[in-house]
Amino acid sequence: MLTRYLRERGDANIKSIRDLIDKSKYYRDIRPEAGFIDRKAALEEMNSSVTLDMANMFQNRFANQLIVLQCMAQENLDALVSAAGNIPAYILGAPIEPPLAGRTNSVWGLLGQHGIPTLSVPMGFTTHVFDRVRDAAAPGGTRLTGPVPAKLPLGIMFFGRPFAEPMLFRIASAYEAATKHRIPPPDFGPVPDTLSPVP
Repeated sequence: MLTRYLRERGDANIKSIRDLIDKSKYYRDIRPEAGFIDRKAALEEMNSSVTLDMANMFQNRFANQLIVLQCMAQENLDALVSAAGNIPAYILGAPIEPPLAGRTNSVWGLLGQHGIPTLSVPMGFTTHVFDRVRDAAAPGGTRLTGPVPAKLPLGIMFFGRPFAEPMLFRIASAYEAATKHRIPPPDFGPVPDTLSPVP
């Protein structure tokens, strides 16, 4: 889709992902200490032949779906639940938590990436966090400091079977009504205590 967008947007200078990679200026190159992810490397991976092997991608996706759905059927589960992420939001411009054993600071769930319906709602707030700061003497040039008092939002994710979005809405609505973790923005009202039955 990105290739199509770049081709059709009418910019004579950048018509492909390769052009975007080669002709862009990256924030990380200008300020490598800023802690932002390497966008150039991400674009290179996106443009690689392995990433574009759609047959392999769909086979992996199907295998993941099959495993999850078989487990849900075996245990007679309507939904699965997980934290939306295991690292609270970080300070913009500060170093981010480095990947460790496949864990990143992303809040996107693996199951959602494989076509399993996913819904995330608030599940409360932190009371303290550990921030990553620059430290030339530390391994990797950063270290953790804290705990620092901070009230940052956390999310909970519900995963369902294909086409089970109505069930996820009912579960998430019941969770929000029971826990009251959500603080409504000024322009929006509270979540209703019950959800109308889905036809």
